[in-house]
Amino acid sequence: MVHDIVQGYVRIEIDSKIIGPPPSLQIQICAWHNYGDKISHFTFNINSKVWEISIGFTHASIVLKPSPMQQCLTLLIPLSNDLIRVIEDERTKKDGDVEVMTDVVCYYVGIPISPSLSPSIASGPHNYSDKFRISLIEWKNALGLKDYEPLLLSRDSARKLDELRRKWGFFTHEDVIERFIELYEGIKVERPYELLFTEPEIKTIKSKLGSLIESAMWNEVLAVSLYLDHTGAEYLVKLKKRGTQVRLLTRKPDKKEHRDAVEFLKKNNVEVKFNNMAHARFIVFDELATLVMTADLDANGLDNQRQIGFYITDIPTVKACRTFFDRLWAESES
Repeated sequence: MVHDIVQGYVRIEIDSKIIGPPPSLQIQICAWHNYGDKISHFTFNINSKVWEISIGFTHASIVLKPSPMQQCLTLLIPLSNDLIRVIEDERTKKDGDVEVMTDVVCYYVGIPISPSLSPSIASGPHNYSDKFRISLIEWKNALGLKDYEPLLLSRDSARKLDELRRKWGFFTHEDVIERFIELYEGIKVERPYELLFTEPEIKTIKSKLGSLIESAMWNEVLAVSLYLDHTGAEYLVKLKKRGTQVRLLTRKPDKKEHRDAVEFLKKNNVEVKFNNMAHARFIVFDELATLVMTADLDANGLDNQRQIGFYITDIPTVKACRTFFDRLWAESES
């Protein structure tokens, strides 16, 4: 932006750009005057926005001595991670480049070095607004993402990554992926299944179930267990209390511990349906993992009986288990 305050004698130039990392809005202000008999005082109030999101306010002053002279200031408005998350949420709703607006209010006073030479000049406020756009590449470079490789994802996968990013309060999608790596540390991700057992000395079904229940990452857990007691019910209630949507399909209770467990689930707002034709035992965690096993969610199944099962992370298989659950749920009684 170039603005004349006094035509031919006083001018200001304002240039803005996004730089980083760390990501910041850089505003350069240059003041120029052509007086040989006045001292020029410039005062600037600057407010900046990305779209309609206020990103910061700053203040500056420049004083120029007589004779033609120019002086420049460079001002930085840092962009915090919280602010960038808000901007990124807005950017995903829009197409194209990132739009930045800079509002400048300028006050000018020209004071003569001798009252006998010339009158003083005071003017303002002068209000100037300018919009500029930066490309997505420049924006990501400013965020420190220039070394990242493009990754092709389906729209559905990208949408789910973005939902998790917002839910977990992360800045980038890579933060979500790193979280997944942490959660699955120790599991060979190249192998989409893990064989589990319950024997007197080996209880890998119970340990795997416990580690999955302790994770806070699940949005929805769907379980089918023919029999149930307080041991299994506590697993499901723990998930529910963390904000996970939980549904259980079981047979109609014919034992006290089963009835008590169902009542405990209902009191804690876990959805329960009954289907006496169901014989499968499995648990689906979102559409990311499933446990298919011979064990029920009771103390006998998880601790005493000889059981076998698979922990599966093959997505098509997990989705097929989810579809099977939905069919069972539709035909079952409340």
